[in-house]
Amino acid sequence: MTAANLDMLTARIDALARPVALREADEAHPARSILPPGGRAWVGTYAWLIVWPIVEPTPTFIDTQCAEAERRVDEALKEFTDRNEVIDGYVVLALPEPPTPTIRAVVRRAELGTRICRKHVVWWNGEDWAQMDTITLVGLPRPNGGGERAAFPALPADKASLAERLRTNWKAVVEEHLRDAGLDPSREAEE
Repeated sequence: MTAANLDMLTARIDALARPVALREADEAHPARSILPPGGRAWVGTYAWLIVWPIVEPTPTFIDTQCAEAERRVDEALKEFTDRNEVIDGYVVLALPEPPTPTIRAVVRRAELGTRICRKHVVWWNGEDWAQMDTITLVGLPRPNGGGERAAFPALPADKASLAERLRTNWKAVVEEHLRDAGLDPSREAEE
């Protein structure tokens, strides 16, 4: 994998990361200490995205590097967990070439693994980085069209009324439902 390819990946991820409040980690940030050679990190108040270059696209190397990435991310994020701060970890394994059928099975296993952090795999296809839209933290497509706002569907009158009551005075609605269930709202709040 060339430095130019990694620079292109960095630019692509940076463009996707900024709108979701992630910035490339500076030298002093703890995420930098866990990176492999050529690795990059984007950080925010809610998540870290770690790019982990895979220099040898073999099943054993990918499995080993995936496990090492998980270990390092877990170790680094534990400090935040100990302070009751929740930071999600994302690892992007960057392959230097499109995966063969054998490597695709390894890639799929890595992506479906639920241990420690979410893992995604991208690869250089000779012209650009493939699979960028699968990185869930930054890969959602931008909305297209005329800037229309999302709206809730129309509700039947009784449900619309309840939704409005919950929006404006949820506590009274909860107390009413507790009374309807034969419970004392003041007593339930104590428990």
